[in-house]
Amino acid sequence: MRSILKNFPTEKLILHKPSGGTYEVKGLVEPSEIQSDDVTVPIAPNDYFERNLPNGIIEYYKVIDPGFYKGMQ
Repeated sequence: MRSILKNFPTEKLILHKPSGGTYEVKGLVEPSEIQSDDVTVPIAPNDYFERNLPNGIIEYYKVIDPGFYKGMQ
């Protein structure tokens, strides 16, 4: 499958599940959303993403609406 995000600056993110499971995901982080084209990762409300910044700060993003869209939107 061809990635629609290949021309954008994606980053390594860690998805944390409330059950304790984690997944490594490549995603595009924007001010109001995170986009990933990896459909194998089960993203659900109340999960959260972790992003490590170059300065050592860790940011966390809570999933409110996983918003799955098939194809290009």
